[in-house]
Amino acid sequence: MRKFVFIVLAALLSISAGAQTSASSSGGDETQKQSRYDIFAGAAGSSQNQIVHAHGLLVGFEVGVTRNWGKYFGLNVQGASFMTSTSSQNTAGGLSPNYSQFLAGPELHAQIYERVSGNVHVLLGGSHTGGTGITGTPNVAFSTGFGAGLDYRVTQHFSLRLNGDRVGTSFVQTTSGSGNSPHPYSNVQAALGVVYHLQ
Repeated sequence: MRKFVFIVLAALLSISAGAQTSASSSGGDETQKQSRYDIFAGAAGSSQNQIVHAHGLLVGFEVGVTRNWGKYFGLNVQGASFMTSTSSQNTAGGLSPNYSQFLAGPELHAQIYERVSGNVHVLLGGSHTGGTGITGTPNVAFSTGFGAGLDYRVTQHFSLRLNGDRVGTSFVQTTSGSGNSPHPYSNVQAALGVVYHLQ
């Protein structure tokens, strides 16, 4: 995972250097002014690998705020709640799972080309699994992960964003009440929404 993150970071910096040189020679673009805060809200979906006998995806929403320092660095805080299953098999089996999380971590972002910019981030936080028919313990777990995203700058204050994360948790979905969490699970998540750039 670390090798993957370092490769992506190096690629973003390399592409950004060329893009910034091009922008400088053309006088720059007003829509690309660096904001102090980026506020994101959008629709999101997640796998549910930690839930035994569950099927399909969980869909819901994701919100987040990034505090930017300069052109390349920021601190990302995000929360998500996935409340609706896409599979009728869950309903037939008496399951109505939900999954929520709160994560934070450092972010590296850069302009890639004209109105397109990218970001990568590392995340730490916690996750909760619950819902009808979900009896595993513990239902709260420490979470770690990493992700990346692309922004398309529509105006000076608004962008469209597509991002994805891979978040690892360590739930035990049994009824024994042992309290142990020896088995890690990873969920792949994606979100599509709007970013408001607060100058």
